Amino acid sequence: MSWFFILIGFVLGLCFFRNNIYVSITISSIFLVFSLFRLFRKKKILMSVLAMFALGLIIPNIPIAHRGSFEYSGIVVESKENYFIFLSEFKKYYVYEEKNSKEIGDYLIICSKPEDVVVNTYESQFSFDEYLSNKGVKESLSSKDITIKWTSPFRMKAIKSNFLNHFDEDTKAMISALLFADRDYEHSSTKMMSELNLIFLFSASGIYFSFLLKGLEKLFKFFLKDRLAEIFPLVILSPYSIFLFNKIGVMRVIFLTLLKYLNKHVLKKRFTYLTILSFTALMFLVIDYHLIYQSGYYIGFGLSFILIFVRTSLSFLRKKHQAILIPVFIYLFMLPISNLNAGSFHIFGLLFQTLSIPFNEIFITFSLISFYVGYPFRIILSNLTRVLLLVYSEFSKTDIHIPIGDYFKYLLIPYYVLYIYSIYLLESKRFPHLEINSLPLVSTVLISLIPIRTYILNAVYFINVGQGDSILIKNKDNIVMIDTGGNTSFDMAKETLIPFLNKKQINHIDLLITTHDDFDHSGASASLIDNFNVKSYLNRRDDFPVKVGDIYLENLNTFLGKDKNDNSLVFNVDFMGKKFLFMGDASIETEKYMIANNIDLDCDILKVGHHGSNTSTCEEFLNKATPKEAIISSAKKNKYGHPNKEVIERLNKHNIKIRQTSIEGTISYVQLAS
Repeated sequence: MSWFFILIGFVLGLCFFRNNIYVSITISSIFLVFSLFRLFRKKKILMSVLAMFALGLIIPNIPIAHRGSFEYSGIVVESKENYFIFLSEFKKYYVYEEKNSKEIGDYLIICSKPEDVVVNTYESQFSFDEYLSNKGVKESLSSKDITIKWTSPFRMKAIKSNFLNHFDEDTKAMISALLFADRDYEHSSTKMMSELNLIFLFSASGIYFSFLLKGLEKLFKFFLKDRLAEIFPLVILSPYSIFLFNKIGVMRVIFLTLLKYLNKHVLKKRFTYLTILSFTALMFLVIDYHLIYQSGYYIGFGLSFILIFVRTSLSFLRKKHQAILIPVFIYLFMLPISNLNAGSFHIFGLLFQTLSIPFNEIFITFSLISFYVGYPFRIILSNLTRVLLLVYSEFSKTDIHIPIGDYFKYLLIPYYVLYIYSIYLLESKRFPHLEINSLPLVSTVLISLIPIRTYILNAVYFINVGQGDSILIKNKDNIVMIDTGGNTSFDMAKETLIPFLNKKQINHIDLLITTHDDFDHSGASASLIDNFNVKSYLNRRDDFPVKVGDIYLENLNTFLGKDKNDNSLVFNVDFMGKKFLFMGDASIETEKYMIANNIDLDCDILKVGHHGSNTSTCEEFLNKATPKEAIISSAKKNKYGHPNKEVIERLNKHNIKIRQTSIEGTISYVQLAS
């Protein structure tokens, strides 16, 4: 238990400044007081806990001095199709390179000036810059001047690619996802597995690799001594594990298996499994403290700790009852994490996850045998793929999911406090207290499923759609969307707008408006109408004025210009005690026309015209509108150079607060409805 306390102290220190400061102070104080109470007579251990907590506070804030020269030598620690992560002098860098052929372990010299990582993100989509940040990657290097000093003999990408090329596209996607944990979310099968939430838990925790080890161990025990049967599976799977080197869950299983073997056969069971697990988790963080910010770490180790505590608490029950209750506790542990990841609560999630295990394990086993023997088994694996797709298709047909409010994240701490307290009550056999405690535990989940905000909140959201515009106005249950954005690389409606609406527990749009026909304003409108409950769609000047609830919309632009931006719809909406001026892509000519015609442009919050281009937002316009805040909706480092430097200077000159979706993401104005 001592190592467990030391680990938790270090973890709390590392996470202290990553969370809300008040939450961090509260949790840390509770833990330190509890540690003082439990370890009062073990002063050395108590001092170790306090020291690790202090170390956790300090380490993330140690600045790494920048060298004078821009020549970096180091190794590749992660390699993907179009980029790799490069480690040089204890600092990681992102290097973009098309058709990247670098492998983990390659030793390089890169001559480049480091720059901040600039990656475009979109509302409700995977955040690549957050992914890099959680790995400790803050800067990027150019790939123009790279010298390869030594190449790793294990050319894993080439081996993997040659193996996968033997199969059809569906089988290739399935093998990549399940055997190598490389998921192509553009492929329909991977997308379906992801939507059913069947990948996240098992890929993050290393459960399938653990199943392989245990299955081989049981097999070898038929013809080998126990001692050999326990270690031989690890020897057999070690070549395969090289391909999963950067998967925390797999590395966790390997190290724990080795330490358990040494503890049993060399140290004669001197240490408990809790001590071994705590020590392993701590060593991972000592090697790279950024692991604590990655899902594979806290899911894999978190589940392992929960299993120890739950099995101890259920030890008084028969094994058949334990077999029923342990999956329930695992499911309850994963429920908030998987729901936040998926954005919805899957009614049959536990059932689907349980049923998918044997199918996936069979597929992985045959794929691995095929990979080892060098023979593709095309017919077998192709048929297994069809079976898997058929199973997942049936799951998809019967899947019922309820959008979960994004405010659920505020319930995470009380949820897990109640969850851990339930385990304690179970171990103490305080069953009446356990029944009482289960009510608020379940309630925290149920509350997140109730669309509370639908009826009590008014809001205006400037949705982060990258290079484009999309604005949502919400008056209780009355919903208006102005523009949809658009992207030629993916379906903006399905992958950004609808997930955002689900997070806000909005199930319909009363009125969809597009200000003009530019793709970055209307490109997602058709898909949104096809895939969501859109009651009305307007895009002509003659359609206005209209009123939806308390939202009154009157087009202010009657100018007839040569360019379609000149004719963009413009709205000044008086809502929530503020005046919002939505300029679409209206040009300077349009602005001057409206000023000349004495149109009411006075506003508190201005959605800057044409994404901050110098074709909009002239001096006279700002003098007339007098906004306090300006919203610029554009992508990072876009090819148009938005927002224009002159426009920014103009806004600053007028002391207008500038907010950008490229920096903040979705920008929200929310208040309680009266």
